[in-house]
Amino acid sequence: MKKLPSIVFLFLLTAVRTSFAAPLIIGDDFTVNGKIIKASCITEILYVPDRDSFKLVDCLKDDPKHTAPYTRNEETLDESNYKTEHSYQFLGKIKGDFLLISEYWGGGSGRFSSVSLLKPKYENDNLYLTADKFGYGGDRCGGGISAAELRNGILYVTINLMEADLYRELNGGIQGKEYDVFGFGFSWCAAFKNIKYDFSSGKEEIVDITLHENDFYKLASEKKGDPVACMNQTIKEEMDAQFVIKPEQFKSLAEAINTKCASVMKFSN
Repeated sequence: MKKLPSIVFLFLLTAVRTSFAAPLIIGDDFTVNGKIIKASCITEILYVPDRDSFKLVDCLKDDPKHTAPYTRNEETLDESNYKTEHSYQFLGKIKGDFLLISEYWGGGSGRFSSVSLLKPKYENDNLYLTADKFGYGGDRCGGGISAAELRNGILYVTINLMEADLYRELNGGIQGKEYDVFGFGFSWCAAFKNIKYDFSSGKEEIVDITLHENDFYKLASEKKGDPVACMNQTIKEEMDAQFVIKPEQFKSLAEAINTKCASVMKFSN
């Protein structure tokens, strides 16, 4: 009976220590109290419908802190009869939010990538990360991300373009029925759009569009009477076989393509 007060004291001390556990804090390097956030939690809110946030306490890895210059994580998960792949890399912090480039493969033909902002929020004393509406991304050559970098508050992104995307960009970015003409070529990128986004002003600027150097002009001579071949051949002639298209050249190229290829670009009603 003499030891009972000591036991009670130890119990109370343990309870007090538990109640005053260190709060979760997201560091400037995108680790939480030194722990890495699981990639699968991030890809779930970015690529899975009807999910836009997750509780951080449920998504921390016990792995020791990495030594890479930027926080990153990769996971391969077994999902019944197939595997899924999840990855991200932290790009930098913007006004309290966290900028990432991520990739997700759900086991099918699509392989998605994006640049996204995640915002921290507190709810019922729990810390969550939620997906912001800002971002770029898509499936492979249909808007997927080749590269991304944050420098001095400016985001530089390289976005993959299919043939239809390239035609749309040259015509002012207005989506019409270009996919009816050029189709969906997710597995081959015709070109790459380089943009920069200034977070301080909210202004986006197209730097240039770079054509696929290995095959773009080769396709110009493969199929006569084909809209892809006609567009590529027209660009080759107008650009003198150069591969980098500046924004000031978009309009004249679009006019040349629409004039020379009108007979093979048959848009459906």
